[in-house]
Amino acid sequence: MKTFFKTTSIILLLGAIMLFPSFIAGTMSSGKEIELRVEDFLLLFFGLAVFLYFLATGKFKIKKPPFFVPIIILLVIEFFGVLLNSILGNLFFIDRAFFYFFKEVELLFLYFYVFYNLESIKSAKVVIKFILLFTGLNIAYLFYQIISHKEVGEYVGNTTAALSEYGIFPTAAFFVMIFVFLTAFFIFYYNNLKDKLWQKLLFGAIVISSVIGVFGTGSKTSFLALVFSVIILFLLLLFKRNKEAGKIIILGIIIVILLMGVFVFSLKSINTVRGIVGIFGFSKLAESYTGDRLIYQQLFIKNTLYTFGQQPLSIFFGLGVGYITEAHNQFLRNFAEIGITGSIVFLVMIFFILRAGFRAYRKSEDPFIVAAGAGIIVMTLAMMVFSIATDPFFSVKVASMYWFFIGLNVAILSFKIKNKADFKNTKV
Repeated sequence: MKTFFKTTSIILLLGAIMLFPSFIAGTMSSGKEIELRVEDFLLLFFGLAVFLYFLATGKFKIKKPPFFVPIIILLVIEFFGVLLNSILGNLFFIDRAFFYFFKEVELLFLYFYVFYNLESIKSAKVVIKFILLFTGLNIAYLFYQIISHKEVGEYVGNTTAALSEYGIFPTAAFFVMIFVFLTAFFIFYYNNLKDKLWQKLLFGAIVISSVIGVFGTGSKTSFLALVFSVIILFLLLLFKRNKEAGKIIILGIIIVILLMGVFVFSLKSINTVRGIVGIFGFSKLAESYTGDRLIYQQLFIKNTLYTFGQQPLSIFFGLGVGYITEAHNQFLRNFAEIGITGSIVFLVMIFFILRAGFRAYRKSEDPFIVAAGAGIIVMTLAMMVFSIATDPFFSVKVASMYWFFIGLNVAILSFKIKNKADFKNTKV
């Protein structure tokens, strides 16, 4: 019963993230709207429940999850930076700074919560089934938009949005995260099971169809991240199972053909897909990362360095979370808001996440564990690709999916020691 409630709480969080939209709950002093989501209330409720459980049982010692130390150090730096810059007067809108900070705390608590409450491989497979179900509902919504020609996006003609997100980049990156997560488990594990062909076909159809949500937004950054992710996934598959190179190459060709077919379908059905075509060719690709975006970034760096020069202490701890409205680059935003110290800790955290994924990928022979490790690697690398042109860790929709999937996959990796009996029926 305890496991049932824990798994159910994870599924409820997943459903809130994937299915329910945000709503406006007021306005901050900066004029920015306060945007809340259903998962905010669920996480608050579950957090209070966990706290009361610890008080009632007297259990305050828990095993530290992976990446705990860099995450806590990063949060401490962010909190100190907000306090310091509030005193120095760098933060004109203190309420926005604290709102951003506590949103960051919430996203990382999401990772901790999923990690601690996923208790078995069986539970993980149940959650994956619900990920497929909720993805299927989002795909059905995509086709509804295409068939009805309903314009629901940020700009006129943007005809693909997720059930719970209308922004162009958040929608596209949301589907990239889903595609990477599901593809990793499909090609490393589910595709190799010897029965239930119709289930594998349904799984594959959902995975392939999900990319319509990437193509339809016209997001060039997300399209490049998708292409990069497909290449890395199949390189990982090829290196892990090089004795089956012929089968893997055939599988890769089939998936690429299917993806191209979906792209052509999207190109004919959705106007905004034409914006992606413009990046083919090196000169067009370079233009996507230069032009007005590069000018903005150069001005951003110049202004940040000037402020640091006026207040040298800020260079170590930044100007405070929420200081920047738009940086068009995660690393530049980190440098401005959490300084050199925070930027280093952020990169260390990313290194530990990638290391955990590579260790599972290299050392484990269980395909389910390998799939989880590969998913961690490619999702994190995809976030790095996003980070070149935007700030995905500050996009609530994208960051929520990323930390949910990381918590799920890292929990799966921990079972290789805790519950070996769970794996006796998972060998290919």
